[in-house]
Amino acid sequence: MHKLFTRKDIEIITFNESFDNENEPYNIYEYLKELASQDIYVVDVTLLHTTKDKYDTHNHYMIRILRPVYDVEVKTYHLNDFSKKWYYVETETFRYFTSEKQADEIKKKYLEKSNSDVKFEAKIRKYSPLNQSV
Repeated sequence: MHKLFTRKDIEIITFNESFDNENEPYNIYEYLKELASQDIYVVDVTLLHTTKDKYDTHNHYMIRILRPVYDVEVKTYHLNDFSKKWYYVETETFRYFTSEKQADEIKKKYLEKSNSDVKFEAKIRKYSPLNQSV
């Protein structure tokens, strides 16, 4: 199996957090849990810099992430005029998309093409970096 995710797919996002000087950072951990719940793999978290004023501490983080990707699998069926049965012809897989919305557009396009002679079955497959080798 080929590697679906590579180092070039890593994105960088930033996160800023302010908290009372007497407390510890908390929001960064909640944010990381939120990313994981969206099937986003957190590669690395780096504290870029910290500033303090009289009452608060301000942390600025760089977070390197891998987002899930999607592809569309379309199965084509043709109607046999004599037997009136649908026969499987081929399966095509359309490239990787960075958003489910893009994949859904391709899926809808093929489902709309179905007619009395040709039928398409389309499904979107999601690949999470949490379940793949990097």
